[in-house]
Amino acid sequence: MPRHCTEYGPLISGLAPSGEPLFIAGTVWNQDTFSPRFDEIVLFSAPLEVMLERIAARDTNPFGKTAEQRERIVADTAEAEPLLRSSATVEIDTRRPLAEVVDRLAAFAGPPPPVGG
Repeated sequence: MPRHCTEYGPLISGLAPSGEPLFIAGTVWNQDTFSPRFDEIVLFSAPLEVMLERIAARDTNPFGKTAEQRERIVADTAEAEPLLRSSATVEIDTRRPLAEVVDRLAAFAGPPPPVGG
């Protein structure tokens, strides 16, 4: 059963006053009611062809190996990506080197705390 953003409201509200950076990953059908709580909504993107190549090459998850599953990925992407893109405030192209992707995301958390602090 899919969860709804509102189930996480108390948890996120409890963490927010700490001042610590908080990253949440995932999507749910009603996330637009919850997204105003966040400074940024990041869309990690890659062209469909790149995603399909990565799925074909991975060995950590069997999903996406059959023609039927790949067709589902294509259909799901066509339906979901425009919705995700419309709510994103930032897009990070995952074709960039991994270190660059990580650095862009980490920049939202601000500078690291001082060593020993």
